[in-house]
Amino acid sequence: MQDKIKIRYCKTSELLKLISLTSEAYAVPYMVGGIINSFHETLEKIKKDIGKRMKILVAEKDNNLIGAVRFAPIDEGKLKFGRLAVLPIYRRKGIGAKLINSVLKIAQEQNFKTVALDVMEEKELVPFYKKFGFKVKSRKKHQNHHDVFMEKRI
Repeated sequence: MQDKIKIRYCKTSELLKLISLTSEAYAVPYMVGGIINSFHETLEKIKKDIGKRMKILVAEKDNNLIGAVRFAPIDEGKLKFGRLAVLPIYRRKGIGAKLINSVLKIAQEQNFKTVALDVMEEKELVPFYKKFGFKVKSRKKHQNHHDVFMEKRI
């Protein structure tokens, strides 16, 4: 019998595990125009973001972190989430959806009016977020990728 997936806040003692999880989830770089993009972050950067009111939810199975998402208020009434990460072997099992729905529930409980995100268009995740009611607000071209900014009214 499979243990249930538990969604909870990340503990400070788990931040190195979070970095490892996110690095593994983002391990496949994408290439645009001959430039390879990859993911890298530091413990100091995460701690700095936490100091700026960022929160982290994790998905846990059998006492192992298998997914995570980060979120923070960015404007009056607006919450932004990002760095949604699920280990490759756990993808397409509803874990990302559980994390997103948990952020949406927290946003509603805390009276946010809008939830925002941005995603690299090249990762082809816009249709995934549209399933949750997010709408494209704008796009921005960078040297080696395109950001798509999306929002959902709560």
